[in-house]
Amino acid sequence: MPAAGHYRITEMQSDRMISTVAALQDARAIARYAASHDGGCGDVCIDRCEAEVIHNDFESWFF
Repeated sequence: MPAAGHYRITEMQSDRMISTVAALQDARAIARYAASHDGGCGDVCIDRCEAEVIHNDFESWFF
């Protein structure tokens, strides 16, 4: 996964977008939570993209 760019996190079953963030570590944190039992999204995918950032970091997505 390239370290530069924007990252989109999607739910694999429905292809529903969960978020787009600028930092890979935030994308991983969101995906980790979303895939957990508490997050409730099941399987998720992280893709590099050129889409506009929706959340600045994990905290802004979570709260």
